[in-house]
Amino acid sequence: MLEMMVVVAIVLAMTSIVIMYIPQFRDRSALDLVAQDIAITIRSAQVYASGGKIPAGATETKPSYGVHFSTETTGSKNREFYLYTNNVGNVGFAGLAPGDPGVFDYKLHAITVARICVDGGQCDEIETLDVIYTRPQLGAKIYIGGNYGQGENKNSAEIYIKADKTGKEKMIIVRSNGQISVENVVETP
Repeated sequence: MLEMMVVVAIVLAMTSIVIMYIPQFRDRSALDLVAQDIAITIRSAQVYASGGKIPAGATETKPSYGVHFSTETTGSKNREFYLYTNNVGNVGFAGLAPGDPGVFDYKLHAITVARICVDGGQCDEIETLDVIYTRPQLGAKIYIGGNYGQGENKNSAEIYIKADKTGKEKMIIVRSNGQISVENVVETP
C-alpha cells in the first residue's frame, strides 16, 4: 500500500508540473506560428512578384507586391500587417488603406510588432517598414518611414514580434537578396 501511495504521489507531482507549463508552451507555440506566418507572407509577396501575378481589375503592367509593418500603438497598427499589391507607379503602401482592393489585412492576436530594425541594428524610432518586390528585380526593396524610392534602400530588416503574456520575442529577418529567416531572440540576463 505504501508503494502505491508513493507512485501516486510521484504521478501527481509530475502531472502538476506539466499542467503548470502548458500556458507557457501554448504562448511559445503561438509566437513561433505567427513568426512563420509572417515569413510565409513575405515569401508570398516575393513569389507573386516573380510570377507576375496580376490581380483582378488590374492593368496589364506587372504590379509590385509588398508587406507593410507598423510599430505605431495608435489603434491596433502594431497588431496587424498587410500584404498588398500596387500597380500604380509601384510606390509601396502609400495611398493604400485596409479594405482597398489588393490589400490583405493580417491580425495578430496577443502578439505585437515590438520594434523594427534595419541593417543589423538601426532601431531608433522606426515606425513603419515596407518590404517590396517588383519585377524584373526580384530582390527585396526595404524602405522605412514610407520613403519609397526617395530614401536609401536598406540591406536588411529585422521585425521583432512579442507575446503579450510572456514578453518572449521572435525575429523575422529579411535581406535585400531575397533571404527570409526566423530566429529566436536571445534574452540578456
